[in-house]
Amino acid sequence: MKSQNQILTNTILYVSIFLLTVLSSQIKAEEKQWVVFRDNIPQEIERFHIKMEFTQSSARFYDSSQQGIKSEEIEGSKKKDAYKHQLDFGAEVDGNQYVVMVKDSSDVGIISQNSERLVMAKVLRIKDKKKPETVKEGIISLHRDLELPLEVSPEQLSVPFNEPIKGTLEINLYSNNPPVYEGRCRTVLYGTLSGSTSTEAALLDTSIACRSSLELKDRYLSLSLTPFDEQMAPAAYNGRISDTLMLGSAKLVVEKMASDSSELVIALLDGDLVQARKQDDTLVTIGKPFPDFARVELVKRQLVTLDDLIKEASVDGYVVLIFGDFKQAMPPQYFGGRPPMRGLSLDEMMISEILKKDTEKPVVITFICQQLSLADLYEKWLGHDPEFHILSDFSNPLKIQFLGISMEPHMMPPQDREETLRGNLKLDIQKVVTGLVDGNGDLIYLNTDAGNELAGSLVQINKLIREGKKAQLDQDQY
Repeated sequence: MKSQNQILTNTILYVSIFLLTVLSSQIKAEEKQWVVFRDNIPQEIERFHIKMEFTQSSARFYDSSQQGIKSEEIEGSKKKDAYKHQLDFGAEVDGNQYVVMVKDSSDVGIISQNSERLVMAKVLRIKDKKKPETVKEGIISLHRDLELPLEVSPEQLSVPFNEPIKGTLEINLYSNNPPVYEGRCRTVLYGTLSGSTSTEAALLDTSIACRSSLELKDRYLSLSLTPFDEQMAPAAYNGRISDTLMLGSAKLVVEKMASDSSELVIALLDGDLVQARKQDDTLVTIGKPFPDFARVELVKRQLVTLDDLIKEASVDGYVVLIFGDFKQAMPPQYFGGRPPMRGLSLDEMMISEILKKDTEKPVVITFICQQLSLADLYEKWLGHDPEFHILSDFSNPLKIQFLGISMEPHMMPPQDREETLRGNLKLDIQKVVTGLVDGNGDLIYLNTDAGNELAGSLVQINKLIREGKKAQLDQDQY
């Protein structure tokens, strides 16, 4: 018979083997599954491992739309109060099929001046070909959005999150050829998938979003490089995740991504991730004449030169140049990445009040923009004579980005390929810049990064105007 010590030893051995087996199985289960975009990248190539997190936010993580859906007549709908037409929008991102049944106002008996714009509608949700579920039913107006809440599991979206992702299904019905109805729908899911990593010299921020496809290779990636040394140049990229990523002089690719989007591996194929600013990063110098330019005035729709602005100010006056995009009451949601940093933190009226406070000399305020809100353009400025000028930063004013409710990558022109006044002057394309030019055309004041201190910069300009300052070569203290 085995001794008690042998039995105890064998028991401990068996338990240890069992625990090791279980632990090994758990480790294997927890190993990441990868989706590889680029293979055969040499091992010696530098790589950046970026942990990604999904957070709830108002940003659009997924945005897809379809339109031109035409109604079909429902068979056997001869009764007066029956629904006569239906529109099948097919399966949506939540896995359910959505069908809208419609009957016009004459069938419902609505007494209204605008009864032809009112219809009775029933929205059905069908899951796995089961019995349809009525989601909403009632009278709606044509050309008005009907919103339905959506919830999608994070596993279906391949994002690292522990709760359902919330969103909306927006359905819009219209009729250009009665009795046929047409419809369009838009599916939006909200949240932000982002991450960052630090190198020795810079911070690399990333964010990812989807458009019409949930495939990882079809997603859009935004990269933003912020050097720790202000003498080094920042850089940004926005495009499809499977493309080659050009970040300044650096050529990068996404080598692979975790199947749940929890980690991203980016390989640096060529070039330097961080590079010094060029010595001639700006062609404008305090104390010297501001370089002449000509740009289209977007409200007055005429060509304006720097000389025109100086003449308007007169010899005793000043021209204030503000490179930045107008503040928006409800900023658009930028699909596929973070918005630019060149947005003004104050509205145009507040800016004007600060600059002209207690001044007796003429002050010509000029905004140089790359984006304009359609609402501002049509409701505030067109047909009016603003107390300031709005110039296109682009030499081709048709490149101006007119903002609606969202901005998607394909709507945003590649800024580094378009000629801008900023680019000609070697000013940072992503930052708010303020400058003051006197009546002789000489530069008195320049702030190449006024975004975080816009009010302070404007107060400083106002002080210079009130003091009647003229350009001097030794003005670096300003």
